[in-house]
Formats: sequence, structure tokens, C-alpha cells
Amino acid sequence: MQTLPTTKPAERSSGSVERQRRAPLDSYYDARERVCASRTFEWLRESVYTYHKDQAETGDPAPSIVLTGSWWITRTPELMRVDVFLETPSITAEGLGGKGLPFHASVFYWGKTGEIILYAGRDTDGKAGSGVLYQPGSNGFGLPIPPLGSIHANLVFLAGVSPLRLMDSEPSDWKLLEVNENEWVFERVPDAQARARTEGWLRFDRIEVRLSRKHDDSPARLEIVRGNSIEKWETLEYTQVENTWMPSKVRCESRVGSSEFQIVYQLQRHARSGSVIVDIPKGAPVLDWRARGRGYWTAPLHEIALRVDIPPAVGSDESREAQGSGGVPSQPLTEWGPVLERSIRESLREIERRRRQSAP
Repeated sequence: MQTLPTTKPAERSSGSVERQRRAPLDSYYDARERVCASRTFEWLRESVYTYHKDQAETGDPAPSIVLTGSWWITRTPELMRVDVFLETPSITAEGLGGKGLPFHASVFYWGKTGEIILYAGRDTDGKAGSGVLYQPGSNGFGLPIPPLGSIHANLVFLAGVSPLRLMDSEPSDWKLLEVNENEWVFERVPDAQARARTEGWLRFDRIEVRLSRKHDDSPARLEIVRGNSIEKWETLEYTQVENTWMPSKVRCESRVGSSEFQIVYQLQRHARSGSVIVDIPKGAPVLDWRARGRGYWTAPLHEIALRVDIPPAVGSDESREAQGSGGVPSQPLTEWGPVLERSIRESLREIERRRRQSAP
């Protein structure tokens, strides 16, 4: 296992809300990340959804339903595509009403660690109808994508991402609680300064990570506690991918409010990746939050306000004038096309330039 810290980072000035990185994040934290960065994974998902509203008062058993789905993950060192297909529950005023509309979405991660992220919702025919663009600048693999829901560790168990990236973490944020012949046990509990910069989607109370020493430090168990919500993961079976162990069957339990999921993921196949296709139709509306940077995740949720502006025609003078410094649009609503694609490439080059400048 690579050298990992056993203490929390030194205290930082409480006046800084944005994270002060001590050095550029490594592209790969371990051998598993390096191997999986060029692989494609197909997972089947079966879940039991239970709706607990009013059951405590009536004493009746909480209604539940079995839902199926899949995750298709194609990774290359510079671009990852995640396709999610899910059956969903239908919740009405009367309670659980069977299955709702199916959910289909794609998430694209540009850069070595997810420097720019595009979420794209899809219709029943698989066509992307709209998108949301984010620019964390680094370590986007460890950040929650709000439209995907409240489960945060999917990429850790399904795509080979290190759990030490979770919730905007880096290795020095973790405390080593225990080492035995089977596991390394790490914990992250944010201190007061960390809480000051995690008012939004990154808010959590505690994360515990257990890595299996018998399986190349692959994730064995994980727990995220956020207020009354809890998310638990456990690897049930492992497989070898290019001589490196990774999970092949995983159980996840999540409880948020009245909703409870018990999910089992089963790896169907894995292979070397080919090219990654970004199939967003020209003219599709895109909310561009790149100007917020990491602030999209760290700001209080009520500050993520939408101001809907009709974008000018792609390539027009108004469109070019709307581009701020560094190619970031000053208006949040734009549309997919050559101008936006070029802006993404320019942003990636600028991120890489700054990374090289800050390298020791």
C-alpha cells in the first residue's frame, strides 16, 4: 500500500472558506485507480426500496418494491463516461404507488481526476435533453453529483476510484484508526474549519473507510453519516482486473428521510476501454456552473439560485461577448455546441497550466 497519513492536516486559517491545496492532487492514489482508469465496467443493480412514511404511527409494515437497473462505466485517463439506467419508485400522497418513470442519465468527467463534469439527463429513447456543467478544478471523482441522488460512493466501488477522495478529501485528511491482519481502518471527521467550507452538498459528519489488506487495499466497507442519513457499503465478492483486486459484488444500504434502499450491485463484465463518445445534441440547453468552481458544492444550498436567461445564438457576437475570462460563460444558461466544447477544452488547458505551475 502507498504511504498514507495517520493524522489530520494541520489547522488552517478560519478565514478561508475555499480549500487551500498544499500540492496538486495525484492522478492516481493506488494501483487500482491506475488500472481502472482505462477499463469499462458493466454492473447490474437490484434494489429493495422501502417507504417508511407514517409506519411508526400506524404500526403497519412499511411497503416496499423491487427495482432493477444498471451502471455502465467507460474510463480513459482523460475522460470517463457513466451511464445510469434505473427503475424508480412512484411516491404519491397515498404512499408508495409502484414503479415510476425510468431514470436514464449520463455523467462525463474530463481530466485526470474529474476537473470538469457534465451531467446529462436522457429521455426514454436515450437522447440527452439537457445538461449541467460543473468545474471543481480537481478531484471531481470524489464529489457528489446532486441530480444522481443521495448515494455518494458509487464510483469508489463501481469504477475503481479511491475512497480517500470522497467528499472533497485528500489522503492527509484521514486518520488511521486501526490496522489488523485484514484491514486498514480510516476515519474522517471534519473539524470546525472543515465544516466552515462544507455548508452545501459536501456536508457530512463522519466517514469510515475499511480497506482489505488481502485484496490490494481494495475497499471492503464504507460508511458515510450525514445528520439522520446514513450510507453503508460492503464488498461481498472480489475479482482481479489486470492482477489487481477490485469489488465484483457489492451491497449498499442507504436511509434518507422516509426512503430506504437496500441495493446489490453485480459486475457483469469488464474490458479495456475504447473511445468515449460525448453524444449531446447541438443546441441542447446546458446550465453552466463552471464559474462557481468548487463553491457549487461548498456554498449553502439556498445560494445555488437559478437565473434563467435565454442564451444568444451559438457563434453570434452576443454569444462571444457572454464568454467571461478563461472561456467561462457569465450567464448560467447556454447551449451545447462548438463554442461550449471549445470553452471546455480551454478550461482544461488552463487547469493543467495552473497545476504545473504549482507543482513542487
